[in-house]
Amino acid sequence: MLKAFIGKGKLAKGLDKVDAKNAWLQVMGPGVANYTTEVILERDILYVQLSSSVLREELS
Repeated sequence: MLKAFIGKGKLAKGLDKVDAKNAWLQVMGPGVANYTTEVILERDILYVQLSSSVLREELS
């Protein structure tokens, strides 16, 4: 019943964004998490802002 309520409202998009951020931090581990300043899921595209230009180049 709660899943149906979440799916109908705008809550689903917000929860997807939280899940994406948590997934990024878990998958990439603490090393990358320390350099991650922002994680945004917008229109099915994941945007990640990093404080290390070296790491940014490695991931791109």
